[in-house]
Amino acid sequence: MTELPAIEIGALAPEARLLLEAIVNARRVVVRQDGATLGRLTFEPQAVQPVDAERPKIVVAAMDLPDEALDKLRDDFGPGFVVMDLHDAPPSADIVLVHAVSPQLIASLRAMYPDAELVITELADPDYGVDFSGPVSRLLDAGATGYLPPRSIPEVASGVRRHVESKAMETGSTRAEIGSPGSVAPQEESPTEIN
Repeated sequence: MTELPAIEIGALAPEARLLLEAIVNARRVVVRQDGATLGRLTFEPQAVQPVDAERPKIVVAAMDLPDEALDKLRDDFGPGFVVMDLHDAPPSADIVLVHAVSPQLIASLRAMYPDAELVITELADPDYGVDFSGPVSRLLDAGATGYLPPRSIPEVASGVRRHVESKAMETGSTRAEIGSPGSVAPQEESPTEIN
């Protein structure tokens, strides 16, 4: 019987180690070259526990990103994260990034990635030919100065109060109202989510 090639994980470069650990924890990965699928690699564990309890977080990009944009996302997430395309990611993924889609698609993603955090994001980056902006971005582009996700009445009041107070601190006044002379004009400020 021929002995199989062996890989010593600890001897690998950090990027290669993160990738291999993601494969070990995911149990399978699709291998592509120039966009064409060459095949799948699978991992058959010999031990009950994962190789590294501090495994990297697997992030799924559930939007059709060009290769350059996906590479940039990988670079920007940095160490400790492995960013994968939806079609390559394992069911054990930790985070799924998705733009505004139907509730049915969200339910489908939840079924595909039962333990992952599903994060709705509006992504727009003209440098990479990406525009997954949605209704919130369109409203902010039209002049709205902030966004508050659906909350209870007390949470809305508290969020708006914090927003107004933070604007007052930025302008140095003791009181700031959205659109008051001491505040920044909507077109000059970066719209933010009000927490």
